[in-house]
Amino acid sequence: MNRRQFLQGLGAAAASAAMPAPSSTQQVQAHLLQLRQDGLKNARPYVPLQRLDVPPAESHPFVFASTPYPFLPAAGAPAITILTYTVPQGFNAVINFLAIFYNAGGIVNGSGNIIWRVLLNDTGYKGMNNLQSQYGTDAMPLPTYISLVENDTIKVTVEVAAGVVVPPGATTGARFHGYEYAATKSLGGM
Repeated sequence: MNRRQFLQGLGAAAASAAMPAPSSTQQVQAHLLQLRQDGLKNARPYVPLQRLDVPPAESHPFVFASTPYPFLPAAGAPAITILTYTVPQGFNAVINFLAIFYNAGGIVNGSGNIIWRVLLNDTGYKGMNNLQSQYGTDAMPLPTYISLVENDTIKVTVEVAAGVVVPPGATTGARFHGYEYAATKSLGGM
C-alpha cells in the first residue's frame, strides 16, 4: 500500500488535517520510488549460470602439454613457442586450468631472467604477456578462465634475458586443461 492509498483510507478530511500536502521534492521522490518498484516487477527472474569449471555434457575435454619439455633458449635469443592450441572450426573452447613451469635450479622466480608470454592470436593475453614467475606446476595447474572462439590460437612462449647464465639441461613447459563445445551452443543457457 502506498501513501496515497493509505490517505484515501483515512478519508480526505483526516488526510488534510493530519498531514500537509507533499512538497514537489517529495512528489518526485515518490514518483521515482514507484518507477523502481515497477521496474522490479518487470525484472527477469534469476537464471543460474553454469559453473565455468564444469564442462557441459556435450563438450569434449582436452589436455595439452609440452612433450617433451623443450630446453630453454639461449640467453638473448628470440622467444620459442613451448605450447600451442588452435580451436577447431565449428567449436568454441574454454581453458580452465593452466600451468607454466621451469624444471631446473639456478633461476629465481620473479627475477625477470625468464619471461613467459601467453599469446592469443599473437597478442598478449590480459596480464599474462610478461610472466616472470612460474604459473602453477605440471602436476598442479592453476584454475584460470580463458574463453576462445573458433580458429583462435593460443600459445605460450619463453625467452631468457640477455646475460643470464642458463643451467645446462634446463627445461620449461606448459599445460592447458579445458574443453571444446559446439559454436552454436552458448554457455549458461543464455
